[in-house]
Amino acid sequence: MALRELIELSRFYGRREEFVIAGGGNTSYKDEADLFIKASGTSLAELSEAGMVRMRRDRLKAIWSRSYDRNPDKREAQALSDLLEARVEGETKRPSVETLLHDLLRQPYVVHTHPSLVNGLTCGRRGEKIAAELFPERMLWIPVVNPGYILARTVKEAIERNLTHGAYPSILFLQNHGVFVAADSPEEVRAIYGRLMANLESRLTRRPDMTALAPVDSELVETLSKVIDRLLGPKEAAQGAPGGPACAFVLNRAIAHLVASRRSFAPLRSLSYTPDHIVYCGHEPAWVRHGRPRVAKGASPAELRAAESASLSAEAARAIEAYRARNGHPPRVVAVEGVGLFVWGESPAKLASARAMLLDAVRVAIYSESFGGPRHMPDDKRDFIRGWEVEQYRAKVNAQGAS
Repeated sequence: MALRELIELSRFYGRREEFVIAGGGNTSYKDEADLFIKASGTSLAELSEAGMVRMRRDRLKAIWSRSYDRNPDKREAQALSDLLEARVEGETKRPSVETLLHDLLRQPYVVHTHPSLVNGLTCGRRGEKIAAELFPERMLWIPVVNPGYILARTVKEAIERNLTHGAYPSILFLQNHGVFVAADSPEEVRAIYGRLMANLESRLTRRPDMTALAPVDSELVETLSKVIDRLLGPKEAAQGAPGGPACAFVLNRAIAHLVASRRSFAPLRSLSYTPDHIVYCGHEPAWVRHGRPRVAKGASPAELRAAESASLSAEAARAIEAYRARNGHPPRVVAVEGVGLFVWGESPAKLASARAMLLDAVRVAIYSESFGGPRHMPDDKRDFIRGWEVEQYRAKVNAQGAS
């Protein structure tokens, strides 16, 4: 009965893009002996018992008595190995990397999501202060830390400190990440989420206008799409993949404002709002300046358009090459001043995930205005995500159609 309720709860949130994008988020149910949690890379929207991993809680608790290497990569590999050993005999699926965190919360039902509105708060400069005002009881705020074992240990220490002052938290805000809601029943989970979202809505000063817009010059956009697609190889997977192009143009009212100038684009110069944004969109876009092309006096409109197209194509090539030289790989997002955003993926599935996460970053950037303005992940935390095997695994499974 409890597992059926968990599956229904998971699908309820997983099928709502305002809560979950690209297979993100996770859920769990636990009793005294076992914890059932979503497998890594599995979709909440289509979750079934086959997509869950059964864990032994005594083995999970034993992990806290172990010591790990101080090197971050070795430490996470060791912790992951112990996490896999905590599965019941016969389990082969990989549990969510946040399993330890789920086990720490006392309540049986835990639902972790990444709503754009919530991350406007968690990625806002005044987010912690406003969260304390809005949720004075049974709430914990966890400053940004590396995910995995370190995050779980940080939460464990915070809960232990909090227990000297009150009860277990029912809302756990993770800075630059998302929210955990823990409750004794699915009905209570829904009620807490309802109050949570309503309280955040009440503090908004502006909402993102995601009304789609047609490009001002469709021929120019088509040309730039082809140029960017050609520049962002390797191309084998993209050209051979059925179901859609490798490069997509994205424009709405919010994006039109952001790309109007280098200055207005400041909230998106970094896409490092949360780990998901880094994994699916990259940590920053390439910026293409829209300068005035040189043309002969008295040039015709057609000549002016051709000059503009050639100038922007050349600027795109320079921006992408500079990005590749800095980072060792091409960007996933290219912003063209005064035109819009271009997003690229090696396959239709990766393109769809990158596009959805890019739109989420736009929403988070605008929501954050109501919570003190945008605050991106620190460089060291961003770089940890970029090289973390766990996130690479999750993205790979998601792209293969598990979500």
